[in-house]
Amino acid sequence: MAFNLIAEAARVLDWDSLHAELTATRRLVELFPIASSEGCSDALGISVPLRAATEEVWAELVVLIGTLTRAGMRVHDLHTGREVLSFEALRRELFG
Repeated sequence: MAFNLIAEAARVLDWDSLHAELTATRRLVELFPIASSEGCSDALGISVPLRAATEEVWAELVVLIGTLTRAGMRVHDLHTGREVLSFEALRRELFG
């Protein structure tokens, strides 16, 4: 089982720059591109295996979601369907 999010781009992004920034901070959270109909990535899937749901994962998610938000992406919790507007609400969903 995993905790899954999606980050959707509201505008054209510099994917190379975003990838470089995310790679520098990501170790525990899994990211994968979601291609648009034109064949270009317009979203990122974010997956956290529940067996790895630790304080380290939480710290990494805070940084990742902040980076994605600054890049103009909106993050949604795929379990609830709600946009992630607060780290506290996301943490409650992740850690119960």
